Amino acid sequence: MDELKVDQQFVRRSRESDNDLAIVRTIIELAQRLHLVCVAEGVETEELYADMVGLGFDLLQGYFVAKPLGEEELIQFVRAGPLTLGGR
Repeated sequence: MDELKVDQQFVRRSRESDNDLAIVRTIIELAQRLHLVCVAEGVETEELYADMVGLGFDLLQGYFVAKPLGEEELIQFVRAGPLTLGGR
């Protein structure tokens, strides 16, 4: 095992629920202590993207980062480099 994913339900509700935010933070801490990559699923908005980056996730998944891509689109996406707030 080399990564730990946080289910999108916890990620999405972390802005409204202190309990879900606590779960997200705890999973990030656990991943860090175990030297695992921590992945946030369901990052669908710029606000969630900023929150999850701020919390210390290693990787983010969701429609805000990229919609499902075909082979050529994926190659272009990877070549474009990392996504940052406000665009690439």
